Amino acid sequence: MLLFHSPENQVANCLPSDGIVVDHGVIFSKEEAAQFLATLLTTLPWEQDELTIFGRKILTQRKTAWYGDLPCAYTYSHVIQERLAFGRVEQK
Repeated sequence: MLLFHSPENQVANCLPSDGIVVDHGVIFSKEEAAQFLATLLTTLPWEQDELTIFGRKILTQRKTAWYGDLPCAYTYSHVIQERLAFGRVEQK
């Protein structure tokens, strides 16, 4: 299954500057999209980040599951986030 059009058929960048956004249109049926979403929601180790804002610790409402090829980390609101290794998907 081809997910995206070939580069020669690609539509123009949707952003006027400072980035690239290309709308590829509908690539999955509603049923396929629902199945992919259900799989992602039940198989990835989603976590809420704990941040300190104005001295108070809060849990973010957004849940994340950040993956990467190489060992790496980033810092967000003084919290170091480590990437998850591919292949570590655990069934909940």
